[in-house]
Amino acid sequence: AIAEFQRVVTRYPDADAAPRAQYDIGRSYYRLRSHEHAVRACEKAAAHGRADEDLRASATYLAAWILRDEEHPRRDLDGAAKRLRTLVTTYPTAAESPRAYLLLAELYREQDRPDDAVRAYRDLVGEHAGTEESRAALVDLGATLLQLGRYGEALDAVAPITEAASEYTPALVVDGQLVAGDALTALLRYEDAARAYLVIALVPAYTEHSPFAALQALSKAGDAYERAARPELARKWYDTALDTYSSHAERNATWTQFLDFASGRRDALREQPDGGE
Repeated sequence: AIAEFQRVVTRYPDADAAPRAQYDIGRSYYRLRSHEHAVRACEKAAAHGRADEDLRASATYLAAWILRDEEHPRRDLDGAAKRLRTLVTTYPTAAESPRAYLLLAELYREQDRPDDAVRAYRDLVGEHAGTEESRAALVDLGATLLQLGRYGEALDAVAPITEAASEYTPALVVDGQLVAGDALTALLRYEDAARAYLVIALVPAYTEHSPFAALQALSKAGDAYERAARPELARKWYDTALDTYSSHAERNATWTQFLDFASGRRDALREQPDGGE
């Protein structure tokens, strides 16, 4: 296939098909895991005088994607980020622009640059509202702000999801409610945090989507009620977590810490003079 694409580039260098063929060379090399050849081909496609804006953006995005590939022997996160910044600046209306912002933010998080990631997520949400990428970015933005200790901003970031859950997928609602609960806990709003967690545990669509998230939510809700000096509610949700998920068919090793926490705290409440009632 590469030879056929190369013939098009060589024989018809000024044709509209030439940059597309060059881009397809890059894609083909990437499928062969020839990373450096793939990047060079993509960059030639992006620089081709006959390439339209969408093709330039696609070629630039693919070059960045390849550079951040963990299998690339000369992986270059800075080089990938540079290309993505070029894409969103030069081709802001291209179809690849929302994806480029999302990947750029992920690169910044991997490089331990959370402030830059926040800016990228906010640019995405501000400039490409309503896209699938901007909706997904709300949760990632909230999680990054949590990491930075900016709890009020984290809560605001996921508010579009928590306040209009029916407009979002179960996956985004579950993750958004977890971020909201964690932010509210950090803000010492414990009962509000518990209610945020319980949305996940009590709505069948969300428990079916992720039983593990429902277990986390019940465990965290119990903890939040315990912090709010509501031991009777804490014990109720610890019991629910253990009764529902201890023998769940999907249980695996990652569930253990939440089951152990719920069990330990429930037993501690039972040992109190009032039995946690």
